[in-house]
Amino acid sequence: MYNDAPSYYLPTIIPQNALSPENQALHDEFIHKLTNPFTNIDELKDMYMKPVPPKIGQIRCSISRQKSGISRMNPKYILSLSDGNKFLLNGKKRSANMTSNYLISLE
Repeated sequence: MYNDAPSYYLPTIIPQNALSPENQALHDEFIHKLTNPFTNIDELKDMYMKPVPPKIGQIRCSISRQKSGISRMNPKYILSLSDGNKFLLNGKKRSANMTSNYLISLE
C-alpha cells in the first residue's frame, strides 16, 4: 500500500522512553480515569481539552471510520485506545450542514 509513497508519507511511530515506576503508576491512573464510566463529565472534558501531562507520557490511540449503509454520506469516527481497543470518543458528521461540522460525544 505504501510502497510507491515518498518516505514522509509512511506512518512513523515516535518511540517513548521507558517510564519510571512512579510515572507508570501515573500513566495507569490517567488511563483508568479516562476509560472509567463513572468519571465526572467535567473532569473528562478537562482531560480531553488539555494536553497530556509530560509525566504520563504518550497515549497511543486509533481512529476508525464507519461508513456503511445509511451513514455513507455522514460517516462516524471512533477514537479508541490502541492498547485493548477501549472506546474514548465518537464523532459523527452532521447531515444538515454543508461544511464539515461534527458532533463529538462520549457515547
